Amino acid sequence: MRLVGVKDLPSHLQFNPRVKRGYRPPMSLNDCLSSICYVHNESFNIYSHAFALCYFALVSWLDYSNVWSSESLGIITCFIVLDYLSSCVPFIASVVYHLFMPHNSGRHTYNMLLMVDVCGVWFSCTVGALSLIYCSLQCIPWLRNCYLMLYAVVSLTCLVFLVTSTSAKARVVPLTIQFCVRVISHFIRLSPIGSGHPSAVNYHIIMDIFAAAGALINALHIPERWLPGKVDYIFNGHSLMHISAFVTLTFGRKGFLLDMLWLSTNNHCHRI
Repeated sequence: MRLVGVKDLPSHLQFNPRVKRGYRPPMSLNDCLSSICYVHNESFNIYSHAFALCYFALVSWLDYSNVWSSESLGIITCFIVLDYLSSCVPFIASVVYHLFMPHNSGRHTYNMLLMVDVCGVWFSCTVGALSLIYCSLQCIPWLRNCYLMLYAVVSLTCLVFLVTSTSAKARVVPLTIQFCVRVISHFIRLSPIGSGHPSAVNYHIIMDIFAAAGALINALHIPERWLPGKVDYIFNGHSLMHISAFVTLTFGRKGFLLDMLWLSTNNHCHRI
């Protein structure tokens, strides 16, 4: 397949003019699938998240076996299922988006694929944070439930704005608000009223640092804004965000497992 430059693409695919080469032209469904077999500037994005999907889909059960047993609390089983979904769904959505984005049916199909990708990110952020908030306020049930309800309302409101936004900048705002509400739970955990495994908060904070750094690098088009045309195939801002997404969920998983270990003890409101 002959690859083209950014100026040869339809306008809806020219969202990063600093990545100049290696684009697939508009193509059929079969051609999109066939593009797995040769190198283009979305190859790293596809393969990196396909690898991440396989890793979390297969290795997760080894992780969970350390904190789950047939005698485990029902809430632990529920959180494990949610954590598994939040680890896999965004990578499925990402692979689908990057693989089929040049489909020749045009802007409408691209926008639908973009929404799949964005909603995958939203799902992971929303569902993945529930256990974090639950354990952070486990010792104060009424406040825990109120905060979970607040987070649910904020997250659903953000979803509405995400699916109705018409620009990347507009989509940043609801995700940032949701991120900030989640970050507050770290401060709660570190406060006198906080709970959860004492070491888990370190992993959760590192998780959000990588998440924020990846999003910022992608939004600012770093480093391709300084090296236009030099990082078209790998190590541009979006591919770096793909790496940060994997690292983010890896640290999040470590924190989650510690919290589930803490939750499985009889003394929920005493730090280990």
